[in-house]
Order: sequence, then C-alpha cells, then structure tokens
Amino acid sequence: MGKKPDKLTLKQFVWLAFNYVVSPSFFTAIAIYINAKTNSGQGLGFWVFLVIFLTGLVAFVVARAFGKLALKHKLSQNGAAYVFARTNLGRGTGLFVGFVQYCYIPFTLTNNAVSIIKGLFTEQFVGSMQTNIYLGSFTDLYLDLIAIGIFVLAVFLVKHGIKWYRRISDGANIIRWVSFFLIVILSAAMAIAPSLSKGTNGSVNIKFWFQNSHITLGAIIGCFNAALFLFVGCELLATAGENIENAEKTISRGFMIVILLSIVYYLSMLFVFMVGTQNFSENYNMGIWGSLHETFSKVPKKVLDGLFWSGIIITILGFVGARFFTIMSKGLMGATTLQPLACEGFFPDKIGRLDKNLIPSNACWMHMCISVAFMFGWMIIPDIIKGAKICNVDGFFPTYQQYDDNGGNKAIFSLSALSSFSAIIAIVIYITTLIVSVKLTFNKKINCNIADLIIFIFVICLLFLVFVYHYYDLIGGAVKEIKTNTKHSETITWNQTTKATVELGTTLAIGLFFVIWFNTYYRIKIKNRPAAVQRKLDREFVLQS
Repeated sequence: MGKKPDKLTLKQFVWLAFNYVVSPSFFTAIAIYINAKTNSGQGLGFWVFLVIFLTGLVAFVVARAFGKLALKHKLSQNGAAYVFARTNLGRGTGLFVGFVQYCYIPFTLTNNAVSIIKGLFTEQFVGSMQTNIYLGSFTDLYLDLIAIGIFVLAVFLVKHGIKWYRRISDGANIIRWVSFFLIVILSAAMAIAPSLSKGTNGSVNIKFWFQNSHITLGAIIGCFNAALFLFVGCELLATAGENIENAEKTISRGFMIVILLSIVYYLSMLFVFMVGTQNFSENYNMGIWGSLHETFSKVPKKVLDGLFWSGIIITILGFVGARFFTIMSKGLMGATTLQPLACEGFFPDKIGRLDKNLIPSNACWMHMCISVAFMFGWMIIPDIIKGAKICNVDGFFPTYQQYDDNGGNKAIFSLSALSSFSAIIAIVIYITTLIVSVKLTFNKKINCNIADLIIFIFVICLLFLVFVYHYYDLIGGAVKEIKTNTKHSETITWNQTTKATVELGTTLAIGLFFVIWFNTYYRIKIKNRPAAVQRKLDREFVLQS
C-alpha cells in the first residue's frame, strides 16, 4: 500500500492563505490613490483607511457566505466557487464561473511577473535609485523574460506535490517577513527620530496626510477596486480541495480567519507607513530605501551607505521570496481550477488526471502554456514595441538619459491598472458566491438569519455598482481622451485609451472563447458521452445534508 499523500491542515491552510493574500508590497495597488500629488491633485490620503476597512468588510461577508456554502458542498474535489455555481445554478453557469475563475489566475500572474523583477530594479516603479538596471533599449524585454523563466521554474516545483510546495513556501515566507519587519522598523525610525533627520517626524507626516485627504466618487471606487485585490486569494487556494484535509470544514473556518487577519494587517501597516513618509512609490518596500540618505541627513554617510545596501539586499531577497511563493501558489491554483473543468468535459480528459501526489500534472503544463501566452500578450509584445521605438530613435544602446527622455522609464501598464482589472474579475466570483448563498437561504438549505440575507443582498448590489462604474469610467475616460486629444505625447506609454482597448479586448476575448468552445468542443463531447458516465459525474454536484 502506497504512502498517503500530504494534505494541508487548518493551521497550514491559514498560514499559506494568509501569506498568499497579504501582499509583500500592497502599496503597489493603492499608491496612486493615497498620494496627495496625483494627476488631479486629489489623493485620498487618510480616507484610504476607510476604503480598506470597508473593502475588508465586503471580503469578510463573502468569506462568511463562502464558509456556509463550503459546509454544504463537496469541496474534497477541486473547484470551490465552480462547485457552488455548478451545483446550484446549472452546468452552463457553473462552467462559465469556473472558466472565469481560471482566467483570473494567469492575468494576476502577469501582474506578479511584471513586479518580481521590474518592480525591484526599474525607475518606473521605485523612483530614481542606485539599484536601477539599464540594459539598453530592450531593458524591459530582458527583465520580463527572466520573470517568465521564474514562473516556469515555479510550475516545475509545484509538480513535486504539496510537501515540497509547503517546504519551499515556508522558506520563502520566512525571508519575506524578516525583510518586511526591517522596513517597518525603518519606517518607525523615520517617524520617531527627528534628531537624526531634517526634522520630519510622525506628527508632521500625520498633519500632512490630514491636510491632503480628498474624497471623490471616482477615487473611492477606483481605490475600492484596487484594495479588493488585496483580499483576494482564499477562494483560489480553496480550489485545491483534493489537497486539503477535511476540506469543507478547513476552508469554511480558514477563509474567515484569514480575512480578519488581513484587515488588521493592512490597517496597522498602512498607519505605520503613513506616519513614516509623505509619499508612496509603487513599490514602497524598495522606494523607502531611496529616501534614506535624504531623511537621515545628520547620520554619517558611511553608516547610511551600509544600511542602504544591507537593506536593499535583504528587501530584494524578501520580495523575490514572497513573489516566488505567490507565483508558485498560482501554479497550483491554476492547475486545480483547470482540472475539474476537464473532468466535466470542458477540456480534454487527460487534463483532469491526478498523479500519485494528487497533483493534476497535465493541468500544470496546460496552465503554464496559457499563462505564458497571457504574459506574452501583456508583457513581451509591448516590451518589443517599446524597445523598437526607442531603438529606432537612438539606437540599440542609447545613453540612459536618451532612454529616459524617450519614455523608457514610463510603464506601459501601471500596476494599479492591472490590479484593478484583476479585482473586477474577482468580483464576478464574489457575486456568484453571494447569489448562491441568497438562493440557498430562501430555499432554507443553509443556516442564515435575516441579517445575513440583507447583508448578502446589499453586498451584491454594491459589487454590481462597482463593476458597472468601472467600465463606465474606463470607456468614458477613453472617449474623453480621444475627444480632447489629451493622450500622452509618447505613443508607447500607458494611457486611458490603451487601458480601455486592452481591458475590453481581454474581456471580449474571454467571453467569445467560452461561447465558441462551449458550443463546439464541449457540446459535441457531451453528446457522445455515455449517459451513465454523466449521471455519475452529476452525483458529485449535490448538497450535503
């Protein structure tokens, strides 16, 4: 008899899910909304606390609904939200939710891949620092190719099973937390040690943020979108039901615990960092070191140089470790999201097979290929276009100043934009989960009181409003930009029109692929499937007593 495969316990699930949910550089998503010096001069400042708190409450409501549904469905199989929709809303709706749930993963992987190298070493994310890497006109292309290589390595490691996944994840996360707490100490020192600096301290910074806190509907909804991305993760890790011990109870309890911990974490860290600084770069973890010499001007330069380079090295190790864990986790999640769709017949049968470690190996390969294709479209093609334009003007290896003057340090897509669209995809999953919860509450299949029901319906309406406003603002911004001809002068930079074109194109492509694939490949396959096989499959999608 073979050895039983390792599975995640509740404690391990909470530890891994919390590390996955809490971002190592969460200001990446919301920096543009915090800062007072935005394009409109209307940064939210301290209002961000309220937005993150409300976003956390919405995530907790979803977690509560998810937890109640987990106890009533067979989550010992892979799929999670797909299982909820498939069981209660029909096969077609279930497949669509499962497909959208999967599409979210390679898209967010693109976000992670953009930041793992460029987020550490390029001026567009961390400002002018001594760590900038410049490799000529095609700098972004080289760095993004390295990031894709890291993702491919992560998928190979996932194939070795949960035991190896857990070991590598623990090592990466220990390094990550050591580097993070070092940054917390530095931020606190900037706030409480004015005698070593130019006099800017915590009280001065707090006063600055209070004086520069503005509130607009567009900024609130935009920040909500970006902040929602900070709480996404448990519902994805829950797709690996085959690899979770006592999956229904573990997921039910673990999801709510992780969201509560995340709310406390984000609010406390936001306060520490706002007390320590008056400006956030898109990668605060690296950006804070750039202000070390200026802030602590009274400390000897040799001491500051030592602290600077030590901090940079530790931060790089921690950031890469955290990002590698996230990318490896998404390698597992992508595979465990594809696998149940293959069992349903939406993809080839061999994609649904599990190996001896209960890992869907073939699904891992498929996920790797799809994700690389996403990265190629969102990263490599823009990098080639950008590099070719610069090369055409100043040659293959222009001076750094020429490179910068021609838009080399301008991001084609801001990380805030990528995070915002990622959150929109997550909203579809959240709304589906809440609709199923409301339906089963009315049918008295799950134990919810009237307060739960009202809150579930309210959050559905809120998320739907955010979803609609996002596309209204997206299209409206592009139309305004075209009418007023206010696009950036550099055609290679990110702008409203580019953002709208790519986002809407991606949304349309996802919808068209599902409709075409469902009505061709899937319908033909199901038509030829023996009725007994289909009945056996359908028995997996029933409510538990």
